[in-house]
Amino acid sequence: MVSPSESIIISDFKKVFNAFSGKSKLRAYGYNYDILLQFQDEIIYEKLLSSSLLSMIDSGDLLEAGARVVYSKKGRKFDIQIAPGGQKNQLEIHANTHYEVENIDFSILSKQLSSDFKEVQEAIKKFTQT
Repeated sequence: MVSPSESIIISDFKKVFNAFSGKSKLRAYGYNYDILLQFQDEIIYEKLLSSSLLSMIDSGDLLEAGARVVYSKKGRKFDIQIAPGGQKNQLEIHANTHYEVENIDFSILSKQLSSDFKEVQEAIKKFTQT
């Protein structure tokens, strides 16, 4: 795995930013993470639903469900969505971190990317613990 400081994503991001600089005004930026987790142990998908939502199924079979949490922390907005994957005992996670700013400090982007990913990892870990 490549660390954020070694990744080309920051330089690519800067190229895109510079291409639009002067042509538009920055309102926000962020990072998207798409993660696919395959578990050896069985996943209890009902964990994705509250008891009141489970009651709607009324002895039917749960075909699909998901969980989404959006929260802010230290000037960042996190949006984490967790849903069953395409295979048994698999979860798909889509996460987004969002900064509402009008300027980008490129000297701290790799630090932000790393810090945000750690936050997403911790959230997933907390969710998947039984």
